[in-house]
Amino acid sequence: MPDDAATASGPAAGGRPELPVVVIGGGPVGLSLAMELRYHGVGCAVIEPRTSVSAVRPRAKTTSARTMELFRRWGFAERIRARAPIPVSWSSDVVFCTAAAGAEVTRFTGTLGLGLAGDDLVAEPGQQVGQPVVEQALRDALAEAGDTRLLFGYRVTGVDQDADGVTVRAEDANGVLSTVRARYAVGADGAHSVVRAAAGTVYEGGNAGRPNLSVVFRSRGLGALIADRAVHRWVLNPAAPGVVGPLDLGGTWWAIATGRPDDDRDADPVAIVRALAGADIDVEVLGTDPWQARSLLATAYRRGRLLLAGDAAHQNPPWGGHGFNTGVGDAVNLGWKLAAVLPSFRRPTDPTTGRSRPRATACRITGSRQVTRFLTTWAAGSRCSATWRPRGRSRRRRNGAACPSATWTPASSTPACGTARTSCLSALTSTSPGSAAPSPRPGRTRCSTPSCGTACSSPRTTP
Repeated sequence: MPDDAATASGPAAGGRPELPVVVIGGGPVGLSLAMELRYHGVGCAVIEPRTSVSAVRPRAKTTSARTMELFRRWGFAERIRARAPIPVSWSSDVVFCTAAAGAEVTRFTGTLGLGLAGDDLVAEPGQQVGQPVVEQALRDALAEAGDTRLLFGYRVTGVDQDADGVTVRAEDANGVLSTVRARYAVGADGAHSVVRAAAGTVYEGGNAGRPNLSVVFRSRGLGALIADRAVHRWVLNPAAPGVVGPLDLGGTWWAIATGRPDDDRDADPVAIVRALAGADIDVEVLGTDPWQARSLLATAYRRGRLLLAGDAAHQNPPWGGHGFNTGVGDAVNLGWKLAAVLPSFRRPTDPTTGRSRPRATACRITGSRQVTRFLTTWAAGSRCSATWRPRGRSRRRRNGAACPSATWTPASSTPACGTARTSCLSALTSTSPGSAAPSPRPGRTRCSTPSCGTACSSPRTTP
């Protein structure tokens, strides 16, 4: 490997972009972006200061049905389910109670997408699994593939951009400085994002509620006091409000004490857990994590070649794992767009679908409308001969993908195989949950009629 290329053991200097994308931040959002880029054949490097994943800071515990559908597109959903300590069939209930081991007030079933197995609404049900399990699985999948440069143990100290690309400066644990050059840099580096600061964007918003304290603990006695099954037990006790749930079926639990005092540094986590449980149980504290829910949004998600995803772009109250799940959605949304605009794919040079989008939801809405238009036209038997007009300039799309401003050329509704084109729709991109986003690469798929065997002129997608 040339000396000026970034390697798996560390970054190196180079004057021209050596990589299509460098992802700054190797949490679940940054790793998901690397997975999506890899899915489209785009190389990248991931820079992350942590060398290992801490299992005692579980953060999100719920992987939503939509996130599991996105994992499925990479062939990754079953790997997560295999690693999850709690099977999806174990329970989909949420209980409200006087204490975790106290009287039940009410119960909700089929919550958090956990009861959707086999349902037509989704391709995958949700999964109750700690964020560290997901993150480690993502690390392992990328390491096994071997085509993504995982630069763990490096801290990014600065990011600069020019007309040709970005230069990222990073240092290792010994303070040795190195640089990485890429065409784009994505900041998935959380609330204190270096990339957001380099882009000159700031958060708008504020705190959302009082401080909270998360505790991960082991207890043999708590499970013995609870006869039923539930993934969440919300404690309706004004003196000790919060929520408790299992991390596994072997006696490891998580608890969140809500509405804690602002100055809570000397709180006793054992006493807090016992108050939530409503019993004098044995408690072995494995870790604590004070946190504050916030509602914050970056003023822009992109400045030139610098882009943001996950907590670097937005922070929202995380109940239900929304911070984690929306971050994975950001990663997939941004990943296929980056793949579409990189020079090797000969696409328009705007990864935000033709204009600046300060809200990730706006990108998703735009993408959904384009896919719907694409499907409608193909169902009617037409082929896209599209004209792309970003900022008033006309450019030609070379595949059959949808685009904001398009000219549709009628085509025969019956391909060479004699089968109506609508029979090929099962192989096309769909807006249904779990379906692939528009593919940035032209290709061919076989007609869905088993006896046909003829390649139809439809854009390549992966089921």
